[in-house]
Amino acid sequence: MRSLFRAGVMALLLVGAAGGALAQSPVDVGPSADVDITARTEWWIDPTGTLDAAQVAAQAATLPWQPSRATQSHALGTGALWQRFTLGPLPPGSRWYLQVSFHGIDTASLYHQGPDGPWTGLHAGDHRPVAQWPIRDRIPVFEVATPDGARAYLLRMTNQPIPVGAQLRLMREDTLGHWRNTSLLLLGAYFGLAVLVIYLGALSARQYADRAFALYCLYAASMMMIQLCFMGVGGLFVWPQSPWWNNAAPYVFAMLSCATGTLLVREVCGTRRLSAPLDHFVLAWAAFGVVWAVAYTAWPAPWSFAVLTLYQVATLVLVLAVCVWSHRHGERWALWMAVGFLPVIATAPFPTLRNWGVLSASFLTQYSLAIGAALEIPLQLWVLGRRARELSESRVRARAMDTRDPLTGLPVPEVLTFRLRDALRRARRTRLGCAVLAVDLSNHADILAAHGREAADRALVLAAARLMGVARDVDTVARTGASQFVMLLEGPVKPAEMVALATQALAGGLRPSPRLPPGVTLRFHIATVLAPDPKLPESHDADACLSWLADTLAALPPDARKTIVHLNY
Repeated sequence: MRSLFRAGVMALLLVGAAGGALAQSPVDVGPSADVDITARTEWWIDPTGTLDAAQVAAQAATLPWQPSRATQSHALGTGALWQRFTLGPLPPGSRWYLQVSFHGIDTASLYHQGPDGPWTGLHAGDHRPVAQWPIRDRIPVFEVATPDGARAYLLRMTNQPIPVGAQLRLMREDTLGHWRNTSLLLLGAYFGLAVLVIYLGALSARQYADRAFALYCLYAASMMMIQLCFMGVGGLFVWPQSPWWNNAAPYVFAMLSCATGTLLVREVCGTRRLSAPLDHFVLAWAAFGVVWAVAYTAWPAPWSFAVLTLYQVATLVLVLAVCVWSHRHGERWALWMAVGFLPVIATAPFPTLRNWGVLSASFLTQYSLAIGAALEIPLQLWVLGRRARELSESRVRARAMDTRDPLTGLPVPEVLTFRLRDALRRARRTRLGCAVLAVDLSNHADILAAHGREAADRALVLAAARLMGVARDVDTVARTGASQFVMLLEGPVKPAEMVALATQALAGGLRPSPRLPPGVTLRFHIATVLAPDPKLPESHDADACLSWLADTLAALPPDARKTIVHLNY
């Protein structure tokens, strides 16, 4: 009798459990292939997190179930969130799946009661290897049975320390496949762009030997890894057998991105040059980020998560403040770097507020940082590229000062003398002479006195351009004095060619130019020589030849009627 009584009691408990779970109206999908059933469920939080599905089903009638809202977050701590729902007869001929749309959830388990009474479950989440999920995907997906009648389900979720607010979508197999293909295509393009940008940054670091590009590559790689982890791509493709790392990696890379971003700002904003105390503080701040990334993985407690979150928020403020401060102290590219960080600074508060439970889970809170990073990374590369080109041009000009005139860009006298010696040596060996044409801008002093230094410098630059315009590619045009130029014509040159070239140079100077004050033209005095000349010893030596031409030009008065002098023809 006792055994029969116990069997009857157990049967009543099972019926009561099933009745408690079925106390809702079944979800009818109708003709739709994708149904959001979040608001059609009821929820209850197990504060202990120890009850299993059978125990919850047995107590279902007495538990304080509450209706769910479409956007609702639950701070669970060490507890577990249970959601119950009943699916009515699903359309036959296709397979149906429940997608738990929440990135980075610790555990998600879907239970239903089998025909023999026990509750069976399917398990997924970051605390379980993705390779062991019932369906390998970026986020938990469970296949739901399609019996002829209604079936009750219990969904258990845990997540610590971030509040959980999953969207539950019931999807037909073809719709789920389309969603997966589309999302993977978009994510592939996203990460492909990130890898391309990092590659270009590495090439720029090698090309310009600029440490800022190396730090940029580390920062961009950290930001890319955050999204790789957060979007579930890392757990799906990169480390499917490591649930520990799948859970810890987003926080580690988030701290590394803060540290590398701080070092990037330090390099671009020049804190070492502007303020030693500030520079030491920025270095210490970056070092703390690396240390705390390790500390949080070792002690993932609520207090360590609070420190981690506050550090990330404070880093955004610090980065912006350092950029503005450096700009006010004369650092040209600091403000541009602040503009480069603005997309992430503007979008980072949304996931942060979600982590604190202020905002519920939504598209904005889950994807805003990815959108901000997609805008920030190329923008920063453009800023660094502009900065590197400007610095490179300055370094090139500084190195070229030994061989180039800073104002006109023409070779300096030492380069001209070296090339003239070689030309004379070849001329003596081949018996094919060269020609040297010396030009003086005779009205340079008048332009300086009447219109100032800027107009006089423009006249010199224009004179160099006019002389380069009549020279051949193999010829050398150099600036040899305050207003003097020399043109070396390689190879055999006939006297008639020399006369024609000097005439062209003289006429070129007389052409008006909008770059000069109104009514001002370039007046040239020109002296030419064909070298080496057996009858003129001074034409055999480069220094003597150049001195001879300079003395000839100096002897011409500024208002001389004869402006072209041919020394030996």
